[in-house]
This record gives sequence, C-alpha cells and structure tokens, in this order.
Amino acid sequence: MHNKFHLPSPQHKWIWLFIALVFKAGWFIYKVNIEDSPFTNHFYPDTFAQESDDSFSYFEPVDHLINQGSYDGEVYKDFRMPGYGLPYFLLRLFFSQTTALNLLVVLQLLFSAMTVYYFAALSRNLFKTERSFYWAFFLYCASTFVSIFDHVLLTETFCTGALIMTVYFFTKEKRNNTVLLLSGLWLTWAIFLRPVCLPILAIGLFVLFVQKEPKFLKKSILFVSAFLIFESCWIGYNANKHHQFIPLTSTVYYPEAHNSYQRQLFYFVESTGGSIIWWEPGADVSYYIPTPSFITKKREVKLPQHAYTSQFNGDSLLLVKKDIAIVLDSTQSDSKRDSAEKVAQEKLERYTASIKNERPFLFYIGSRIRLCKSFLIHSGTYNLFVKSSDYLSPGQFIIKVFYSLFYLTVILLGVCGTTFLLIRKKDNWAGLFPTLTGLFLTFIFPVGLQLDEFRYLVPAYPFLLLGVIAVIEWTFFKLRGHKSTEDFE
Repeated sequence: MHNKFHLPSPQHKWIWLFIALVFKAGWFIYKVNIEDSPFTNHFYPDTFAQESDDSFSYFEPVDHLINQGSYDGEVYKDFRMPGYGLPYFLLRLFFSQTTALNLLVVLQLLFSAMTVYYFAALSRNLFKTERSFYWAFFLYCASTFVSIFDHVLLTETFCTGALIMTVYFFTKEKRNNTVLLLSGLWLTWAIFLRPVCLPILAIGLFVLFVQKEPKFLKKSILFVSAFLIFESCWIGYNANKHHQFIPLTSTVYYPEAHNSYQRQLFYFVESTGGSIIWWEPGADVSYYIPTPSFITKKREVKLPQHAYTSQFNGDSLLLVKKDIAIVLDSTQSDSKRDSAEKVAQEKLERYTASIKNERPFLFYIGSRIRLCKSFLIHSGTYNLFVKSSDYLSPGQFIIKVFYSLFYLTVILLGVCGTTFLLIRKKDNWAGLFPTLTGLFLTFIFPVGLQLDEFRYLVPAYPFLLLGVIAVIEWTFFKLRGHKSTEDFE
C-alpha cells in the first residue's frame, strides 16, 4: 500500500510503541499531576494512583496474606478472585505498599500503551490492509474511554489489555499450539480479573469447532488448559477454606450488600429496568439510597409508574423509602433498624414477584432493553474531568463535547459494524472470535446481569472500535467501486 503520509511501517514495532506511550502518558500525567481534583484517597492517601470504592477489596486480602499468611480480610474477606491482586502481590514482595501501588498504575500505563500496538496489528490481520492498522492505532490512541482508567486502581486497564492479547493470538494466521496456549493464558488472567469473561472460553471453543480447526480436540485442550490449571487451584482453595464449591466469586454484589436489604432493593429496581448505580445523579435506586454528598449535580428520580402492579404503587414505594431511611439512621436502635430492614426486604421481594407475574414482558425483556439504553447511550465522558460540565473551562468543555460525540459514534457504528461483520462474513473468517467477543462484552451486563455501570463497557470498547474500522473499510471499498465487500482485501 502506498503511504502518502510517510508513516512508519506497522513492522516498526518500537516506533509505534513509543508513539502509543506518548499518547497514553499525556492523559496519565494530566490526571495524576495537573488536574485539580477535590478528591483524596481514603485508603491509600500517599499514592499518586487514584483509588475507587472497589480498590480496597482487591488489595485487602493480599496485604492480609503478606502480613498474616492467609488470603483474607476484615472487611471484604476473599470474595474477589486474585487476578488484580497477583501483580500487586509480586510488587509487594519487594516494595512498600505505597510504592507498589504507584508501580502498579505505571505498569497499567505501559501495558495499555503496548496493547494499542497489538490492537492495531489485530485490525491489520483481520482486514488485510495497512490502512486498517493506522485507523485502529490512532483511533484507539485518541480514545479516552479506556485510557482514563490507566491511573486508577481498578481492573479495567489490565482486563481490556488481556482481552486484546487473547484475541490477537487467537486470530493469528497460523493458529499453532503456542499461540492457542498464549491466547488461553491471557484469557485466564482476564477471567481472574473479571469473572464475567468466563463465557469467552466457550466462544473460543465454538469458533474452533465451526471453523473445523485441524486437531480440534488437542487445540481445544491447549486453549483451555491454563484456565483449568489456575481454576483448579482456586476451587481447591475455596473448598478447603469455605467448604463450598466456588468456581468464581461467591456473590455478584459485595457481601455486605448481598446479605442486607440492598440485595432485594437491587433486584426490584433491576426488574423495572432501573439503574442501581446509586452514585449516579438520577439513578432509580437513589430514590431509596441518597446520592453521596460529594456529587454536586442532582437530578429528580422518577418513580417506575410503568411497573406498578396490584401489589404496589408510588405510595407503597414511599413507605419502603422510609423503612430504608430507618435502616440507614445510626441514631435508631439496632432492634428498630433490624425490624425496618426485614419489613423492607419482605415488601421488595413481594413487589418484584408481582412484576414477574403481572408484567412478564417488562420483567424478562423490557427491563433489559431499558438497561441497554442507560448502559450504552450516555455522554461517555462522565469521568473525563472530575468537575461537572457546569464548572469546566471553555477548553475543557469543548474537549468533553468532542469526546462525547466520539464515544457515541463508536457505539453506533461499532454495534452496527460488528453486527454487519457477523452477518456478512463466512464462518472461517478470522474476525468471528473478536466479533462474538465484542457483542458478548457489550450486552452481558445490561441483558445478562442487569447492571448498567458505565465502566463495565470498557473491555468491550476496543472490539466495538473494530466495528467502526469495518465500516470505514467497507466505505473505502464501496467508494472505489467494488461490487462485493465480502472480503476486505
């Protein structure tokens, strides 16, 4: 291909890695050193990494293992799989806690930059043009939806990168034993980082089967072998400690939420198609659990009138809200709070059951459609700056608007392009695995788990970007007068 912009060849890996690092480091440095953030870390105040409410639950059992010899904790115990704790543990063997956390996010930055190159190489392998490499590289570099988590003590960066590496190796032209083993190893880490990735193993096996992979049984075993080894260790650990079969995690929610009124509340809100992201202004669950005081932007919560049944209405929900207010009021006696919690739990279970019985379409389908909308259709820049839009400078506001349009374009074209590829391409096309993986990651949370926290979309984002590149490649071929777009080459 003639390169009229005189860009380096995709084979010049180190040049592209350096360019990716420059792009990624820009946002990293801005978020760590330049942005004036009003928030301070609660658990890890001395690190320049940004913690979230979830961070402590990943590191507490690792620190307990180092200090007391067991993978456990006082607050969150060991319900997290150790995928994120592993690199932290290795760093803690040589460094203090603060230094280890700082180095952890630096590793996230380096890994994030590295996977930009492999994402672009994956695009080139799929679409067979150098142009697709450049589109993938610069679009992914320019995207903030993933980069914005590189300095945050969460699994997003590592999980997204591990999935890119999984798909990169799986879709190599020569799918030999080594690349399948490496693909399975990266996927195993992704599963231990985010257990919801487990079905991607089945997707891989399905692709090997429909593509009539030579020595299917042997290569299937190689692909899943890393997971089987590490998963056996994890199951054995849980069986020995908890005397239970726990293949992934013991609960979807935090243990404290699972064992309280919040579990029934979340199920009820989800059955109406409402959001349980309690810190988001206007989220349905914030009618019952107040939005945190540090969230300055407030929105009125609309009651789910579309879900009312013979068992409840707006007045009924107001009484539940009052019950929960008693539970949250530390000045009340323990007996009164316990009584109010039991009443709220009973009501919420009854209301949820009534939706299932009286409004089955809403319960099984409509609620998930509503959650898909809230999960996918939003600004995409909720965490781009720590200040809300009302307090941004003109330059920051323009950047935010640009990236909101960028995000929405990726969602629209990504879903359309990915679906187009799935319909038009043959079973033996190398892109079948990333296409199915991308669609799975996009819809598993709102449809399967009925969760709509925005950051859960991050691992799906690069695969949606492949859908955008498919649309670009299709457009190039049509403009050049090709009658068929069955193969982009």
